[in-house]
Amino acid sequence: MNINNARYLLDTSIISEFAKDSCEQHAGLRNWLTRVPEHTLHVPYGAALEIQRGIVQLRRINPSKAHHLDLWFDDLQSKLPFIPMSLEAARIHAEMTSESALKNLWINDPRTKIPGPRQALAIAATAIASRSCLVTRNTSDYEQIDRYFSLPGLINPIDHEPSTSPHSAITIH
Repeated sequence: MNINNARYLLDTSIISEFAKDSCEQHAGLRNWLTRVPEHTLHVPYGAALEIQRGIVQLRRINPSKAHHLDLWFDDLQSKLPFIPMSLEAARIHAEMTSESALKNLWINDPRTKIPGPRQALAIAATAIASRSCLVTRNTSDYEQIDRYFSLPGLINPIDHEPSTSPHSAITIH
């Protein structure tokens, strides 16, 4: 697959890096981004939900910072295309939530600090339905999903020096 024709779906862990000043962003991510055309980067519904939910929760304790992040996220959305949850992705997501081995990815541990909807399965389903390579720092959840539902690709540009090819980067250890 030609890098200019690839589609990269950005997980919340990657999108969150964009909120930092460029000098604070991880060098591996900055390096990877210099090699990937911006038009190939996309924001999935699940990541947008997690980011927006974080902003809503932050608004309760720090309205000024939440407002700043609202503006940042609006700006980001004007630059990177949004991938909605399609009917195909919803069907795949439903299959994933029916897989008992993936239960830990859709039922929250009651001991978590801030319980809320986990979106790894929704993001993975969107990646599969849109035939997109998933870009994340949280590879363990997606490697677990990949054992049951084959992901088109998986890249971790922060902790590993990935290639830009979705197919050559599917296994990251």
